Amino acid sequence: MMKNNNGYITFWQKWLGLASWSILSESIDKKQVLYDKDVPKKDRYFVGVHIDDKIKVATIYHDRKLTHEYVLHELLHIRFPKFTEEQVNERCDKILNMTMGGIIPIQAKHLY
Repeated sequence: MMKNNNGYITFWQKWLGLASWSILSESIDKKQVLYDKDVPKKDRYFVGVHIDDKIKVATIYHDRKLTHEYVLHELLHIRFPKFTEEQVNERCDKILNMTMGGIIPIQAKHLY
């Protein structure tokens, strides 16, 4: 089922300046994702984003509960479409360390 938003999406969407985007999330069944046999069971989860930049709509598909980190990571793909996966990971870590580490205050009551 497609959802319009959750608190994490709303927060990071504003924080990253993506207010003009419509960002949805959709929970998928774990059985919809295929993994190589060498992927450990603990690493068998999926969180990914489909981006339509022409109409500014993105959908985060996930088979586990969304967290700050998952949402921020996927929204960084929208904000910086030319970034490599490594660059997205680095930026995500840097932002989380700044915000969650207390350098940049965030309003936790707005986050679900």
